[in-house]
Amino acid sequence: MKKTTIDKKETIMMELDAVQQRAKTRTISYDDIIDTLKEIDSRLGISKASKKGVKVLVDYHAQHFPACYHGRPESTYFQAEYNGKTWAITNIKRGYTTQTPNKAILITFTDAAKEAIIRNMESMSL
Repeated sequence: MKKTTIDKKETIMMELDAVQQRAKTRTISYDDIIDTLKEIDSRLGISKASKKGVKVLVDYHAQHFPACYHGRPESTYFQAEYNGKTWAITNIKRGYTTQTPNKAILITFTDAAKEAIIRNMESMSL
């Protein structure tokens, strides 16, 4: 998949349809992607310039499965990168579900993003 900015809804939805065509469970929608990226933006709380180059890998349906569950369940993942103005989806795929209790979000920070987060935390008021 080519990098696709999140404003290109039709392109992203076509990619989701292609990846999830045979899936019935643990699928995601365009709205799930947008909501997750908005949540990440609000939690990071850093400027657009500082966020440039930050990458995320999201398994929206990460969950624990009991030991008696047979097989390895799959879910739809997406990867995105902030390009300085907006998020761009870089990959959408099906893969084994991450074994964590909630949505699994792996964030790769740039040095600028790390510095901005530290600055925010140093001046944080309760």
